[in-house]
Amino acid sequence: MNRKPSRSRSGAEPPKTTVGKLGMSQAVSTFGVGSIYEMRSVGGGSADLVLHSVMVAGLQSWPMDNASILREPSLAHALGVSEFRRPPVDNGDSRTSKSIPAVRFPGLHYCSRESCGRVGYVGKEFTDERKRGVLCARSDCSGKGVPFRFVVACHDKLDPAQPGHIEDFPYKWWAHDADICAEPVIALTGSSEKSGLEGLWLRWAVTGKGQSLARVFSEGSLARLKCRGRRPWLGDSEDGCSRQLRVLQRGASNVYFPVTASALSIPPFSNRLNTLLLDVVGQGVINRIRGGDLGGLENEVANLRNTPGLDDPDEFTDQQIRDGILIVAGVHNANFAKTEAEQKLLERNALVVGQSDEDAGDFEAIPSDFTPTRNSLSGLIGNLVQVHRLREVRALRGFQRVEPTFDGDPYQLQCAPLSRTPQPWLPAIEVRGEGIYVELDPNAVAEWETSPLVQERIGRVKGNYERACTNAGRNPDHLPSARFILVHTLSHMLMKQLSLECGYSGSSIRERLYVSNDDASQACAGFLMYTASSSADGTLGGLVSQGDPEVFEQMLCSAIEAARWCSSDPLCIESTGQGSDALNLAACHACALIAETSCERRNMFLDRGLVVGTLSDPDTGFFARLIKELDSSR
Repeated sequence: MNRKPSRSRSGAEPPKTTVGKLGMSQAVSTFGVGSIYEMRSVGGGSADLVLHSVMVAGLQSWPMDNASILREPSLAHALGVSEFRRPPVDNGDSRTSKSIPAVRFPGLHYCSRESCGRVGYVGKEFTDERKRGVLCARSDCSGKGVPFRFVVACHDKLDPAQPGHIEDFPYKWWAHDADICAEPVIALTGSSEKSGLEGLWLRWAVTGKGQSLARVFSEGSLARLKCRGRRPWLGDSEDGCSRQLRVLQRGASNVYFPVTASALSIPPFSNRLNTLLLDVVGQGVINRIRGGDLGGLENEVANLRNTPGLDDPDEFTDQQIRDGILIVAGVHNANFAKTEAEQKLLERNALVVGQSDEDAGDFEAIPSDFTPTRNSLSGLIGNLVQVHRLREVRALRGFQRVEPTFDGDPYQLQCAPLSRTPQPWLPAIEVRGEGIYVELDPNAVAEWETSPLVQERIGRVKGNYERACTNAGRNPDHLPSARFILVHTLSHMLMKQLSLECGYSGSSIRERLYVSNDDASQACAGFLMYTASSSADGTLGGLVSQGDPEVFEQMLCSAIEAARWCSSDPLCIESTGQGSDALNLAACHACALIAETSCERRNMFLDRGLVVGTLSDPDTGFFARLIKELDSSR
């Protein structure tokens, strides 16, 4: 990542470009466009730490080339773009390396010397030297410039839009709440008598008057100020925003919530022919075909015959290549999803039907005949699929600030833009791996859901969810169902068990949930555990081998047994609400929570009680019969 040279508030040109390191997957998630990233380095041959706080710049500034193109027609169609592009990478060659640009944010700094504490901007109150970093510009001071710890972002509970506006803390206004002079000298000072924010003051240096930061996070602390529409990641301001401002800590998690959309490559796009065509058919050809111009299609087929992998007429006929080009262009009879629910239904059906190795390409799934040896498991597992090969494309389509949307379709969520004007592409990564698809029997789930014990327990989660939505100023979109919480919790339990038995790191396994709503035409309650990652961890068959019916049954029993007791019980199992906005019941870090990068729903909507039962009502659990059989066999 390079800090993009940009003029400071005083018009001075920064004298250098600072470089930091990001993983490719981080560039489309945690540190995507609009996020704040701290670049730390040792400067000037000394042990002094140089800190620069930057914001990742918008897509219009990214250096891109054709080598970075990534295609997934189904996801591109749903998101309204023509292609995806991988984030630029540093290949070690200074002549050809490309970096993600960033701009300095926050621009506001304060002097680290306690006797100074001056607050201001680089180019005026501070300088940015080549190796020593940001320094106080006062002639008698050698203090470092530290990025101010607070920023302000706009938020309106009654407005679902997420413009992402963010700007520097209004330090002059906070210090004296009036324009006493045009260029006041403000200092950040501490008190030896009081600790925390109460002991920090922004003071006017001339008179010593000022205000403590004690109430900086209080509701209405900036009530008299309105958002100015600042978009530092795009280098502009947006007119017409009158939302209220909220003070946030610079490194707080609520500064940035990425909105990512993903899809698995499934037939017809995943077979070997279409996988080859995705890499070699140019975007210009695709655009002409989408526009209805099929005149040059035969010539394109003839040209592709010179491409390795497509040059054998005995392997692929001209007609197969022609149909493949139409599929890649999105004008064939292939199904395209418009929402995440539609995409997941297509994926679920592909997983259940399976695809053998004969023409697997990027998708090889083999359904297993799961016939349990334990009677208590009969009729509970509907489908078990060993996914030997899969490909996932994850794209960043925007972000939110302050308060994220609890649920909703990531394909359609309102979010802040990644560029000043819409681009025909989005940043994305491509990951490959393997996995296990598990689906509970829909009839067994439907019968279990009608139990009064289950209804009473799910009612608590729904009540907590409704209160959380009310506090956030929005209406509940989709109330959580018992089947969703059951599937979600069981997925976490099995992922933790896989990590123990197979040696996978907790963050190397991810989940993908396939749970239908009550009004869906096709009922399903399944989940995919997979090792799709940019590294080679878990791509050698270690996880998929656990999908063997006999091995899986034993692993399932071990996971259920382990989840019966938590080191935090009885507090955990008797909880009426814990975690974010009390949206979990019996689920804590000791029993059901996993790495947030592995969870599809940010570790929300979990409850062990619906899986294994509770101390007072053991029959609440979906696997209550299995637990009784395990107890009797001891």
